[in-house]
Amino acid sequence: MGWNWFRERSSNFVFVCSENYCICYDTPFLAQVSKPLDVKTRFAGDRGNVLLEVQIQNAMPHSMHLDVVNFDPAAGLSYINCNTMSSCDRPVFGDDGTLAPKAIRQYVYSISVPASVQASIPPGKPKTVGKMDIVWRTKLGERGRIQTGQLKTTIPPLLELALTVLKCPGTVHMEQTFSVICLATNNSGHSMRLKMVLDRVAGGGVVWSGVSGKILNELASKQSTQITLMALSVLPGLQVGFQGVVCVH
Repeated sequence: MGWNWFRERSSNFVFVCSENYCICYDTPFLAQVSKPLDVKTRFAGDRGNVLLEVQIQNAMPHSMHLDVVNFDPAAGLSYINCNTMSSCDRPVFGDDGTLAPKAIRQYVYSISVPASVQASIPPGKPKTVGKMDIVWRTKLGERGRIQTGQLKTTIPPLLELALTVLKCPGTVHMEQTFSVICLATNNSGHSMRLKMVLDRVAGGGVVWSGVSGKILNELASKQSTQITLMALSVLPGLQVGFQGVVCVH
């Protein structure tokens, strides 16, 4: 006899009991059971890039093994799994998927929302980005599965002029310059003459190097251009995001 948990609704779970005799049949029914996992989600980011944080807590009194933790994106969206180490493509938690009672793991996914999808979203209306699929196994070998409902978040409207980071090094040495490749996109219906302004004070742990106020080539409607900037790290530790770069028309 096997038990499979599906979508959580309040404190109830819908699960299926399969009994094997001379014939096999599935009988769905409702029952009051304690939830095995506590799944919480949170969204961050803006416009073209949405960061999904998923917190999974073992709510059972004994340990479990997480066999599968997958994000299934909605149609038209792509994502990057931020839970593996880029150097060796191994999980950041290691090869051991064991989750102790009350222990918590946090998974992060970077979701890309193309400009065509952003333009089709009515202002203020939440956008479905996908769902989570989680499969676990208890220490006695019993298997369970949870699929969340469709996760939604409100995506800000598309800007006429968008500036995003395409590429930057993951690790840099202090007081040594490094390059940051940005993408400027003209989403308006007319061409733009751009000017790049660098604020060296507002950069936080990163100081921008180069000429501020530089005039760029004219950017046609619905077109993009790459911009390479030089920066210098002046503070140790983790630096989240960049500040002090303004691209104006």
